[in-house]
Amino acid sequence: MNPFEHQLHAAKFNPSNFIPKETVADLPTENIKPDQKETSSRSINKLRPPMAKRFDLEEILQRNHSFNQTKGHTLEKEEKEKIEHFFRSGNFEEVTDFLTDKKVGNFAFNKEIQRVKKDYEKDLSSADFLNRKDWGILTAIELFDKKTFEHSIGTYLVARKKIEERLLDLGQKITDEGIELKQFYRSCLFHDIGKLAIPEFILNNTTTDGQWVYCFMEFPEDEQDKILVENKIIVPDAIRNDLEKLTSFFSNNRIRAVKFIPIKAILNKNQLEIFEKQGLNPEDSLGEIMRIHEKKSKEILLKLDYPVESLLAGNHHNYKHKDKGLGEKPTSLSSIHISGEISSNLIHLADVQQALNGDRSYHHKQPMLRIMTFLVDDAENGVIDPVIAARWINDELKKMSPAYLNEIRNMTARHQHHNYLQQRNDELLLIDNFLLNNLPEEKTAEQLAA
Repeated sequence: MNPFEHQLHAAKFNPSNFIPKETVADLPTENIKPDQKETSSRSINKLRPPMAKRFDLEEILQRNHSFNQTKGHTLEKEEKEKIEHFFRSGNFEEVTDFLTDKKVGNFAFNKEIQRVKKDYEKDLSSADFLNRKDWGILTAIELFDKKTFEHSIGTYLVARKKIEERLLDLGQKITDEGIELKQFYRSCLFHDIGKLAIPEFILNNTTTDGQWVYCFMEFPEDEQDKILVENKIIVPDAIRNDLEKLTSFFSNNRIRAVKFIPIKAILNKNQLEIFEKQGLNPEDSLGEIMRIHEKKSKEILLKLDYPVESLLAGNHHNYKHKDKGLGEKPTSLSSIHISGEISSNLIHLADVQQALNGDRSYHHKQPMLRIMTFLVDDAENGVIDPVIAARWINDELKKMSPAYLNEIRNMTARHQHHNYLQQRNDELLLIDNFLLNNLPEEKTAEQLAA
């Protein structure tokens, strides 16, 4: 053979030598099992270049918009949480400085102002006197505690309706004191702003009267005696160790445990540390601690350049009544001498009635007659003027069904709600006697019904 013939034959074209490697596995073969074929195909697909996806600008823009929107909501939420934390910090001095700063406009806070305006547009539709600073103050209260904010609106609405629809002459007496009605209404809305200085876990404490009594019973006997003596409370020895009877005793005599049991009874270690840090005394009762808000309301509103509102909000509970007579309240503001006597009394009446007429963290809605007895107690203890209180209470009775009141007054036979009605009967008797002594020239609801 020609020595080159072997090379020539070797170089002859053989199509099988040029079959692409990736297609070999796709050829039908009896020796390849079905699952092996599938695996081979997947391996081959990985090697193949992906098909180019059509460029869709609209889809990309929509995806970017969704991302930015989600990011925006997250940032807004974070900003709102920062603002809420700021107003709940307990540092009312920094809060006051923030509200008085006219040079710097906080975008997130301004957005919250607009939200509050929109959310409470219906409730505050009559408050056309509110300016931008007022809305800022209201928003600060709302961010601090929504319940306090809504209670403040409720107090304003109760007071305004009373002097504009029911006891119109009291509105005139407010102006006779040298106070404009819009100043009075602002005071109703801002009367609790001092609560910004009270820790949130105190403000929204959920301890019930029964739980407070249990805490009281946990104290050593000598400490119990000390607490009762200091608060001039006499408890029969036979019920001192009976939780149910002791709770009923306090309730029937309208003795609020929150007003005399030391707050330390319900605080944990961390809360006690916060107390010490804020200069609060754990030996004080919850009622005594809550008194702080009246003084702080006065300080904050005065710094916010609302001197008249400061006077009214700073005296609406008249916590100084044990040391000062009601007649010593008139205060000098600049060159004007005004007395907030009637105005602050009306705020107190509206405040207490609104608070007890709704559910709170520590009590349920109270019957109206029971609410009125609390107002009678305040009048008889020198907290508010008895004649103003009597006129307010008498007006509330006139709004109640005469048939219902007569049923309670003339209650004799027992029925399934006897205990409830007996309590109402005791309360109505107390109210009738109070009105008889303080409304000598005005027809009472009882006399009108007779």
